[in-house]
Amino acid sequence: MIRKKIGSVRSYSIGYVLSIVLTLGAYIPVVLFQNSHDTFFSQGLLIALVISLAVMQLFVQLIFFLHIGHESSPRWNLVFLVSTVSIILLVVLGSLW
Repeated sequence: MIRKKIGSVRSYSIGYVLSIVLTLGAYIPVVLFQNSHDTFFSQGLLIALVISLAVMQLFVQLIFFLHIGHESSPRWNLVFLVSTVSIILLVVLGSLW
């Protein structure tokens, strides 16, 4: 089995290109929606598209830039990730409430 080198230029380049593609994939439909007034997308479809692209962007960032899953002891990174997500959810849900 060939292991990929963590932090290589190739890995960062792939992550960068995927991030740009996902960002443009969210930006372009929003601009089309604003300019066309519901011609291309309904508001519900647009929200679902942007949220799904944001989740994909999150995973790209975690895998290619934060190297989650490539370390020898992923337990502590998982603990920090879960606590960070919990704090973010607490702040967002508390703000909405």
